[in-house]
Amino acid sequence: MRAPALFLSLLIATPAWAQGTREYEADEEFVTERVHADLPLYTFDWEQLWPRGMTGENIIAGCESRVRFGDWIMQPNPADEHADGPEWYRFTNYGAFHCSAGIVFADEREELEKGNASTGFFALIGMTADGSRELWALQRGFIPGSDYLLLARKPDADIVTRFDVLQLRCPPGHWRALADPDALDIMRTGYCAINSQDDLLALARAMAALPPLGTLEWHAGPEDSSPDPAEMSGDVMSD
Repeated sequence: MRAPALFLSLLIATPAWAQGTREYEADEEFVTERVHADLPLYTFDWEQLWPRGMTGENIIAGCESRVRFGDWIMQPNPADEHADGPEWYRFTNYGAFHCSAGIVFADEREELEKGNASTGFFALIGMTADGSRELWALQRGFIPGSDYLLLARKPDADIVTRFDVLQLRCPPGHWRALADPDALDIMRTGYCAINSQDDLLALARAMAALPPLGTLEWHAGPEDSSPDPAEMSGDVMSD
């Protein structure tokens, strides 16, 4: 009979959490929250997911991407008086047989060798309501779920080397956090739960109407021996 009692004690000890609406102050001009999905929203079934496997009669294995690999710099909007400063990202080709993007970010370019690493994809998820800009998402991580950075750019057939970085304001009903904000002292627990492609696209369209958080622009590279899939023309590529 101990198991039910133990189960009950675990239930009692479990911190309560709430799902609701994050209220923003009028003077919060530039906002970025953690946007998270319980499971990745975009897979290779999505035609505009990059990098992805190459196809062709003479291709053994390979990856192609619409987004240039290398070192990118994220510059904050000059109007944001509270911005911390630029951030650096390094996007690399994971491999010829298992296509994905290696993602590293750091405060300084010199720190990218030891920066925070993850794996993910770029996805062209739709267009703004007026059709003037493409809306993209950087999908990072797989377990438990994925985090998202929302991006926008003017339609262009060239290799992507620049994005506007969109703000991330959580829409009503999607905010998750411990019910007691002081349950872990000063540690934050809140994040924005977006668990469908439709909801993420709606969020991106809403954010595209606001001043951007900054820009994300290719700087240099890749500087290793791996070919940049964005520059490949369909030739055979093998490990």
